[in-house]
Amino acid sequence: EINLLEHYPMQQTSLNKSPKTFNKHPNHIIYINGFFPTASKATILSPADIPVPADKFQEFFGEDWSTVLQENRAANALQACDRWNCDAAQLETIWRAAEESNAIVKFGGGFYCGKLTNHGGETLYVFNAFFMSMRAKFVGKDASIYAYQVEWDPAQLSWADFRGKVLGPTDPAAAP
Repeated sequence: EINLLEHYPMQQTSLNKSPKTFNKHPNHIIYINGFFPTASKATILSPADIPVPADKFQEFFGEDWSTVLQENRAANALQACDRWNCDAAQLETIWRAAEESNAIVKFGGGFYCGKLTNHGGETLYVFNAFFMSMRAKFVGKDASIYAYQVEWDPAQLSWADFRGKVLGPTDPAAAP
């Protein structure tokens, strides 16, 4: 059991000791509110409906966003899986390779676009291609979520310290 009170001045006001599980049909889409902006760009919105900053897109990728849309060379993660006949894990592998090639840009919080090339050589601009694999860790067959509610005096612990020191990095590889 995690003891959030051990090193930080806060009160744990509730702890759900029974994990919440989401063992639904694999195609049933469940979102955690905090991930909805990321999820919507990965699975709900079509590229034409995603508020892509055209200037940043042009600057990073060297291509005109409207041309990419007209030529049907952009997809959300779900569309990319359908188009490429791959699953979330395969798409994430392609995404991680694009990260190593510096082919991914962050437009904002939870808003990423990558220039991805599948094993057949087709290139697409894909939004938040990591999301579906990340989501599976929360809603998979054996996955569960524990919910905590905490309160603290912001004079003793800032939001930035709570977010950065208590919760830690969002990238598990960077976690202590």
